[in-house]
Formats: sequence, structure tokens, C-alpha cells
Amino acid sequence: MKKLKKIFALVAVITMLASMMAAPVFAESYKYEKEAVILNQLGLMAGYGLGDQVNRVQGIIFALKAAGKADEVEAMTDVEAAYIVSQYVVDAAQVPDWGRKWVAYAVKYGYTSGVDASVAPKVKFAPMQKMAASEFLVWLMNIGMGYKVGTNNSVSESRNAGIISLGQEIDLRVKDALIRDDIAGILYGACKNGVCADGRTFIQSLIDAGFITEVAAIAAGFIEPEAEPEPEPEPDELEVVEVSTTNLKQLFVEFNLSLKDAGDESNYIIETDDAQAVIDEDSNFELSEDKKTVIITLTEAAAQQEVIDLTIRDIEAENGLMLDETTIEDIELKDTTLPKAVSASVVGQYTIKVVFSEPIMIPEEGDDPDLYFTVDNGDYLIEKIEKVNNDTELNITLFSGLEEGTVKVEAKPAIKDYAGFGITKKTFDLKVKEDKDGPVVVSYKNAKPTEVTLIFNEDIELVEKADLDDEYSDDYLEMFYHTNRNNPASSLKVSGKELTIDFTDSKLPPGQAYIYIAEDAVQDLWGNTNKKISYVVEVSKDNDPVTLLKVEQEDESTIILTFNKVLDEATAEDIDNYTILDKNGKTDKDIIDDAVLGKDGKTVTINFTEELYGSYSIVVQNVEDLVGNVIKKTTKSFTMKDMTIPGDFEARIYNPGKKGQTLKVNFNDTMATDGRYSVLDLEKYAIILASGKTVSLDDMKGVSIKSVDNNRAVEIRIPSSEDVEKKKNPERYVDFYDFSDTADYVKGGVSYISEELIITRVADASGNKTASNLNYVAIALSGQFGLKNSEDAVALTDKNTITITLNDKITTYKSGDFEDAVYYYNEKTGKDVPVRVTRPRHTINSDGLSVITLTLSGWNSTEVSFDGKTLMVEVTGASSKNAYGEAVKIPETEVVDRAAPEVVGVYYDEDRNGEGYIIVEFSEELDPKTYAPNSKNGFSVSGGSAKLESVELDGKYIYLYGENLKRTTDVSYNSVFGLADRERNTVKSFTWTDTLKDF
Repeated sequence: MKKLKKIFALVAVITMLASMMAAPVFAESYKYEKEAVILNQLGLMAGYGLGDQVNRVQGIIFALKAAGKADEVEAMTDVEAAYIVSQYVVDAAQVPDWGRKWVAYAVKYGYTSGVDASVAPKVKFAPMQKMAASEFLVWLMNIGMGYKVGTNNSVSESRNAGIISLGQEIDLRVKDALIRDDIAGILYGACKNGVCADGRTFIQSLIDAGFITEVAAIAAGFIEPEAEPEPEPEPDELEVVEVSTTNLKQLFVEFNLSLKDAGDESNYIIETDDAQAVIDEDSNFELSEDKKTVIITLTEAAAQQEVIDLTIRDIEAENGLMLDETTIEDIELKDTTLPKAVSASVVGQYTIKVVFSEPIMIPEEGDDPDLYFTVDNGDYLIEKIEKVNNDTELNITLFSGLEEGTVKVEAKPAIKDYAGFGITKKTFDLKVKEDKDGPVVVSYKNAKPTEVTLIFNEDIELVEKADLDDEYSDDYLEMFYHTNRNNPASSLKVSGKELTIDFTDSKLPPGQAYIYIAEDAVQDLWGNTNKKISYVVEVSKDNDPVTLLKVEQEDESTIILTFNKVLDEATAEDIDNYTILDKNGKTDKDIIDDAVLGKDGKTVTINFTEELYGSYSIVVQNVEDLVGNVIKKTTKSFTMKDMTIPGDFEARIYNPGKKGQTLKVNFNDTMATDGRYSVLDLEKYAIILASGKTVSLDDMKGVSIKSVDNNRAVEIRIPSSEDVEKKKNPERYVDFYDFSDTADYVKGGVSYISEELIITRVADASGNKTASNLNYVAIALSGQFGLKNSEDAVALTDKNTITITLNDKITTYKSGDFEDAVYYYNEKTGKDVPVRVTRPRHTINSDGLSVITLTLSGWNSTEVSFDGKTLMVEVTGASSKNAYGEAVKIPETEVVDRAAPEVVGVYYDEDRNGEGYIIVEFSEELDPKTYAPNSKNGFSVSGGSAKLESVELDGKYIYLYGENLKRTTDVSYNSVFGLADRERNTVKSFTWTDTLKDF
């Protein structure tokens, strides 16, 4: 405090001295004219009367003000001052009225001993006497610079302190009185070179006191500006510095350069398959103020001490540098810090906001809100609790409105973070004061062609409530637009103070764009609506390419492609833009049925025409985003696994009660043969006996099990009484059981015994586990085997071919069993009509099952039922057998249509005006649902100047119209457009180059 007083005292001395006898202009040329001008500009002097002398009464006033005694002097009464001067100052009559208090105060407290010691203890002050340099320097150095000098050494010490030069010292010593020009020289020297007793420069002390600024001091030439440090060279590569976390819900990704934007879920991929942490389209990505750190709020929090690998890609720095794909491994998400309730505020008539130190778990639906908060000791009932701002804030909504005054909110320890740590109980006393002002926009973020997020000064809500699909009416969306009313919003989303406006259907232009919100479109939580809002945003031009992020299997015939951006629907759903390659790199033609763009715009579902298994790759090209950026040709591998839950097991007993008694279990799927869910684990099998008792096969000594049929079945050898009797070492078999050899019941032409098999949970080779922990399987007697349990077991695959897939492998094959297997039922005659089979062929498929292919003569249609005729198959009394000696038996079965429509012919005709058109005839009617009006539907023409303009469907005929269509015109069709019959068998690609016949 003393040092501060000295600084202010010095300022006062300088100011008082500088203002003495100011003159408007220089009377004559003086030595320190330029210096005086600078001091005036800095406020260290006032006026330019450089030739005026300085007297002692002025000096004592300067000194007392410099010592901070001005208030005490002014507090002295006139009576007291007059008494002191009259009693103790021998030359009182010479003291001017305006200086009386100052002289009286100095005398009273011993600040002056006068000019004549002989009159002590009285004082001869000599108020009008001129002032010497030694006296002025005493005041300057002692009061303002912290020294202790006297008139005998002040001049020499001032030179040591850098205030005056040697030349000035010589001049001042021979002067008996100072003029203002001398003071200008002294003050300028003090500012330029003077050093205080504490080691600071005099000018720095004035800067520290706030009397002048550093900028002004630099401009005056009193100090040299600090040299700007050499800027560190900017990195020539964008890199990830580190990925850190302080809780289980957020990741902090630090970069070495400022970023253009934070990115989104396409830029950050968790590579750990079993991670609990999830980053997806519902995650939040925020860029820090320095633009070097991205805060990711996860959709699903990590488990405590979970370790993940994070891949970061396609991030751009402000200077245009792109990040090379980077994977940060072994990131441990750990939370050891207790969460805190940091603050609370009333944000609406019914709403209180509580802010936390980290993301907080939202209370479960149905939980009592009073477990988490109490408002005014329960006087206010809580309706709901909602999270905002990345789970770091909870909004408490009350059933009744808050009354003006104060309200007490208690946050309770039941409020927990994602590590399960509860907060310490915290109570807030809040003022309730009604807000009468509507919300206003204060800033924005993430301005892209397809969306922008506006940030309001307070929490808001939309005036219209969304429907069950979170969609708003067109009239309401038109209240939010850009540029003009022809560009309305496509959708809206609110989170606390943030409003995200989607402009997918009317994109924002790059550069400056005006966002408009009509009056009364949004409101704060007090119910105050907005006035019309117009806000300027800077929309960054989107030049980022489309990137395929991942390929995931949905089921055996479906994959889902995830892209980094919202896609253009036409290019995303054009199956010509996708090619499937097998494991050898060969194109799998006609395998893609369709491509469907997801609701989020970033996913494409690819449906295949059949189930796929094994390793594949997909090639993607020509897919665009909403602003025309195109994906570079990309190839990504994927694996198709069996995802069907195993079930529909079958069991059959062979040699019941006899030697070699064997129970065969057919799983109809390739099963796991090791691990927890192995089908070779006898503990998983039990028999419910005819008596009702249940026996575990693992408890029966002598039972053995092995896998057969490429792990699609098991054989379980269960000792019978004959096995025990006929073994040379009967002690080896102490357990046996004889299965029934007579039928207990018949179902679907199959005889079943009274015993039943129980199989506990098992899994297929792809890891799919049975839905139930206990699977009950009826046991059939041996005798025959038949069709695979599939709707396609008997199928017409083209106009003269039927395939039959059996549920076992034929080991003894007799072709004659199938030569009379096909017939059709004629509804008109009520009779069965045989269809000749010219060539039955037997093959084994990849599942180890027999497939019989029948070539027909007398059936020339891609339909299985037409004109009252329905194609059927039946096999009885066959000699073809499996390894167990069972004969093939196929009951009367209707053939399934899996034959695609075929082209019968392509014809030429002319209309009444002589304009040519072309007709394509198919073997059966096409499904109108697969035909698209106003589309060419995959057809094209070539040759000469032929031009196709329109395509029409009429039953089994396609009509092609256009210009210059002739008999020599070539016609082509591309199957990717998906024309099909009513069974959804798609027409194959073709090109017709023969001369067209007349229709």
C-alpha cells in the first residue's frame, strides 16, 4: 500500500509541477521544447510556459499531494489553518490564501523546517522564494521514486539514478532557481532513463500505477517494445497429439493444428468389437475455443477401465492439411472423480436447470423424480427430468409454475455419473424473477450446405410439437428458411439453447447466407416467443469426398453400407454403382436385388438375390452426396456369416433295442463342435423316457458321440441290452437303454416313438445360439428320409428344370426313382397328368445334402401354375437310400416357382401414323409393382439413329416407343432395374440383335 501511495504521490508531483504557470505557446526557444511536448501529450506536464519560475508554496502543495495527504489537508478547517500559520509561521503574511491550509498542515506535522533555522521552533517558510534543483530533486526522488536523499546530495544521486546527465548536473548546480524548461528536462530524463530505489524504471512505475499505458510509453520513445518472439514454424502435417478422457462418456481428441470443424461419427471409429462405448450419428462432436481439441460425447458410455482403439480420419486443418488415417491404440476410459452439482438457475416458469461437472446418467423412466431432486422441501412436485448439453445439465420440469421470490433446490446423491459415482448433496437457493424477453440468436456453429445450428441466449422449445415420427407440419417448417421463403427447413432439432435446422431439401449457398425465423416460431421456457430473426452465417463450401466407412452384415442376404455423408438418393439407390466380388476377385453378376437409402441418409442397405456365405468384396463408385461430391472408386471386403438362429432339429433312432442302437440328430445347419455350446458335449443331451423319467446321456456309461455330415448332424451310440450281452467285456457296459421300436404316434406321415430328446443350448459354427435353453425334439423311427426343411426344397428353376433338395445324402442312387416323379394336376379334367423327365441327375451340395435335378419334357413354362395346371412332385417306393439304409420318400408336394421370366420374342409394329414401335414378349406376366412409370426400366435401343423415349408394361408385354425405331434396331435390358414376375423372380439381362419380326 505504501509503494502504491508513493506512485500516486509521484504522479501528483509531476502533474502539479507541470501545470505551474502554464502558457499557451513558447515565449522563446528553450532547450527542452520537444521533450515538453511529449510530456504534455502523456499528461506529465500541463502548458508550455517554459520560462516561468517555480516557488516554494507551489512546491509544498506538490509534495503533500504526492504524499497522499490531500484529503487530510482539505479536512482541516479554515480556523485551525489560520491559527497555526499565525502562531508558528513567522512570515505568515506572505502565505497566499490558496496555500494557507497546505503550509499549516506541513508545519503541524513537521514536513518542513523552513529556510532559517534560527527562528526554530517556529518556521520561516518563504512561500514566494524561488526553488532550487536540489529541493525539487528531493521531492521527486523521495516521494515518487522511493529514495532518501537530502538537498546536500540529491543532485549527485539523481545522476546516479539516471534522472539527469552529467551536463544537466553541471547546469543545475550553478542555477539558484528552476524554470519549467529545467523541470521538463528533469522529468523527461526520469522517464527516459530513471531507475527507482526498488530497481524498476521510473516509466515502468508510472505504467504499473496506470498513469500512462505501455503503448503510450513506447510511442513516446521511453521504452523499447519487446521483440516479438520468433513464431514457431507451423507443423507441415496434421497429427493427433493425444486422446484423453476424464469420464466414461467423453473423449478429448487433441490435434497439433487448428481444425476446420470437429467432424462427425464418420471421422471417429471405435475399432474394438466388444466395446461398450459407442460412437454413431447420435454422438456429439464439439470443437474447443482454440479449435485444437474435439470433445466427443459418446452415445453409449464406456465400461469402467474399458480399453479401446480409436481410428481418426478425414479431418481437415484450417490451413487445408488433411489428417492421414490414424489409429490410437489402448485408450483407457477411466473415471475416479466424484461428479458435482456446480450451479443451478431458474430458466422457465416451470423449469429449473442444474449444471454438473461431468455427464450425468439420466434417471430411468418410471423412477421417482424425488429420488434425485427436492424443490422447496417437496412443496413443488416434479413432473419430469430431462438431460441437455451433452448430459452435463438436467432440466427439472415442475407440475406448477414458480412464484416470484426464492426457491430451494436440493440435488441428491442418487444422481450418478456413468461410473456409478453419486454426487455430494448440494442445496441451491435461487431467485425467481419472471423473464419477459423473448429468445434471441447470439451465435451459430456447423454451418454446412445441408444444416446449421443456431445458438440462443437461453433454453428454447419449438412452438409446435412434433408428431410420433419427430416430424413437423409443412406450414411450421416454412417458418424457418434461408435466403427467401422458397427455401424452408426440412427438419428441426432442439437441445437446450441450440436449434439445428436441416436444409437437405433446399441447400444453403456457400459463403454468406441469411437464416430467417418467423415471429412466434420458438419460445423460451417462460413462454416468451421470438420476434422475427434474421441471422447471417458463413457457410463453408463442402468439397469433402464421399467415403465408405464400413460394411456390416445384416443377415445372410443383406449388408449395410455406412458412408461419411448424407447421400443423393438417386445415385445411392442405383445398383449399377455397386459390384460384388467373390473371394477370387470375380464379379458375382446379378447378385444385387436392390439398394435402399436409409432414413439417416448415410446408410445404404444392399439386398442380395440369394443368401451369401464366405468372403466377398464390394466395389462402390459414382455415389454422390447432396452437393455433388463423388466417392472415389472404393473396394471394401466383408464376410458373410450364418446369422440364422439354429432350430427345427430332427432326431431318428436306428436299431432300437438292438445291437448298434444309434440316435442321429440332424441340426440342418453346420454346428459348433468345440467350446461352451458344442454339439459334441454329451452333457447337453437327455432322454425323457416312456415312464416320464429324464436321463442325462452324460450319466450313462458307454455312450459315445461323433459329428457327421460335415458337422450338420451327430450320431450318438447308446448301448442297448444286446450291446451289453454281446460284448466280450460286459463290465464295460453297466448302463443300457432299449428305445421303443413301435410307433407311439404318426405325424406328417412320419412315425414317432414315445421317448423324447432334450438338447440344451447349442450354437452353430457361426456362433448363433439356440433361442431356447431347452430344445425338445421328437424321436422318429427310421424308415425313410425326404425333403430338406425349406420352402425351396422343390423348385422350378427355369421353364424345363426342377431341383429337389433332400435332408440327407443318398449313398445308393437309382435314377429311375425320379423319372416318374413329376406331374401336374389339371383342374379342368380333375386328373393328374404325368410330365416326362428326360434326365435325372444327382449331386451333393456344399451342405453335404443330395440335390436331384430333373430336366422336363412337356412342360415349357416359367410358371408352376397356369391355365388350371399346377406342377407337382411325388416319390414313393424308391430304391435310392442313405447310409442308414433308409429309402427316399417325397410326399405329394407342390413345386415352388423360382424360374425367372424369359424372353419369348421381340417384335416390330407401326401405329396408324406409320411410326414404328417395339414389343418384347415374356414367358409370363410381369409384376406391375416392379415396373416404374415414366422410366425406361432398364431398356435401351441402338443402331442407326434409334432413340428410346418411353416404356410401357401390359401383362407379359413390354412396349418400347421412341424415334427411328426399325426392324433392325437392337434391344437391350439391364437386370439391375429389377423387372420380375409376381414371385419376384427377376428378368435376366439380355440383348436382342436379330431382325425383328412383325407382331
